[in-house]
Amino acid sequence: MDYNIHNIKPMKVVFMGTPEIAANSLTSIIGLKKNNIIELQCVYTKPESWNAKKSQYIKSPVNIISEKYSLPVRAPKTIKNNNDEIDFLTSIKPDLIVVVAYGLILPDRILNIPLYGVINLHPSILPDLRGPSPIHYAILENLKFTGISIMALDEGMDTGPIIAQMKIPIAKDEYFNELYSELSKKGADILSDVIKTLSFIHTIAQNYLNEKNKRIYAYAAPQSTSILYQKDYEQYLTITDKIDSNIKKINFQLDKPDLIYSKIRTFSESGNAYFIFENKTIKIINAKLIIIKEQLKICNENNEHNENIDKAHSKTMQIKPKHNYCEFLNEDLNINEQIIYNKISTELLQGKINMISTKKINYNNINNKDLIYRENNISIKKGDESGHELIYKPGTVVIADKYCLVISTAEKGVYIQLLELKPESKKSMNYIDFINGARITPGTVLQ
Repeated sequence: MDYNIHNIKPMKVVFMGTPEIAANSLTSIIGLKKNNIIELQCVYTKPESWNAKKSQYIKSPVNIISEKYSLPVRAPKTIKNNNDEIDFLTSIKPDLIVVVAYGLILPDRILNIPLYGVINLHPSILPDLRGPSPIHYAILENLKFTGISIMALDEGMDTGPIIAQMKIPIAKDEYFNELYSELSKKGADILSDVIKTLSFIHTIAQNYLNEKNKRIYAYAAPQSTSILYQKDYEQYLTITDKIDSNIKKINFQLDKPDLIYSKIRTFSESGNAYFIFENKTIKIINAKLIIIKEQLKICNENNEHNENIDKAHSKTMQIKPKHNYCEFLNEDLNINEQIIYNKISTELLQGKINMISTKKINYNNINNKDLIYRENNISIKKGDESGHELIYKPGTVVIADKYCLVISTAEKGVYIQLLELKPESKKSMNYIDFINGARITPGTVLQ
């Protein structure tokens, strides 16, 4: 018999999911339903949530898609020890349960109900980035790539064996919403392909496969065979955590610039990264990393460091290649970038902004009137600047005008350009309005 799309025996499927990434997968699965590849029995999603700003209950994206296509929806508050839902699933006898960011943990009693088992879409290359926030952490850690894993669900936290994986690159300037959209689309595609393949297996299973081989585990491999996994380097894998307010906070004086920039991009769709200015919360909507090539020495140091790591821990570099400052050097500057570049360099040479010296000098018997700068036993005397490498104090506003708002960081030659901000109790605004409203001037030091 020739098994093709026209003679597939439809597989009975139950879908469970809640947010936008799950809604995209559900839309793809509905396409399989239209082609008679599956029979979509029902959809599970989390209950409506109260939105205080809108003073109304909000349905999940999955619920909205389900209603659009007249699919039966079940939204229990909990599914663990929920005998009503267990009895219902047992009665409809699904062949497969598909889970995408459902938000509720399935108990063992439910995992054992479907004929083939339960499959789950996870937006990372497992076993790395397990847990509830894999997309956030992929950007937060400046990874060069992440991906999609389709796994057989077990009782552990993202520990089930792998059925399929796809590697997806992350651009150095990519924001959360861009990566989320890409993972949602690619995830829906690969999930659809997996279900389609299982449907072909389902068509011949009754005659050729025993009960053991009907379970999805027969077609999955341990996570030790992942395209990222290296047995000797488990300590380099990351367990993600739920996102809270503390992780979003930026300290310009202490945080490294790559962490500041990754926080801005990571939390662009979940409350935004923020800093404190004059005891008020200032959220950062949009920003950019600026590198002044002549001031930056870290590239050569990074390259030497990476070469050493390559030799000593070559497998580690395969697991988590990360973006570094060198990738932000741009030889072809546009007009506005060239203006900013020149202004930063000019301000530095003129010594107008809060600076420190990287070389200590003896300031005994120096008249205070002759001092340009003194802090932490560091002094610079007028006429004695030569031979002393001046850098901006971290968190200093270097430029605040119609062209840009630029902040110095803890790394020499690396700056954060703030483009759009949202002061506490105000609407989001561009940097010019923020400069005027907060009376920001060059030399202001941000926390």
